[in-house]
Amino acid sequence: ADNVIISIGQAADMSFLDADSQLERELWGTLVVDTNTLATNVPGVFAGGDFTTGPTFVIRAIASGRRAAIAINKYLTGDDSPVYIPDEKSARHTTTGLALEEESTEDKPRVEVEFEDARKRIKDFREVEKGFTEEEGRREAVRCLRCDLEKEENGV
Repeated sequence: ADNVIISIGQAADMSFLDADSQLERELWGTLVVDTNTLATNVPGVFAGGDFTTGPTFVIRAIASGRRAAIAINKYLTGDDSPVYIPDEKSARHTTTGLALEEESTEDKPRVEVEFEDARKRIKDFREVEKGFTEEEGRREAVRCLRCDLEKEENGV
């Protein structure tokens, strides 16, 4: 990168821009950009993050950085098609079923959490509780969701 501009989410420091800069600005001082390509009104100049939205969440700045990188590549290669960012999240599939689908009404005690040995953990900062394995976590979640099946005292 030729230039890296650091932004911490408070307000963009635009003091490096001349007062007579040709960059078009919004009423509140942010830069006007094309919402798809993040291109400004000056050819070859792109902007994103707090420079275009004002203070906001860091994930929005990261997303605009990705969008700008794609748009800049398209600009440099002469591709004038819209920027398209595919949704690459993978679908999460689970076969555990619903807790209420289970027919059993037998008591299911809580899964006991294991602890790191005190003699070993005294020398570092590791977690004291080891947590659940995936199977134990699923079993505990189903047990918890079945709390409506608690037996009343005296069999009533």
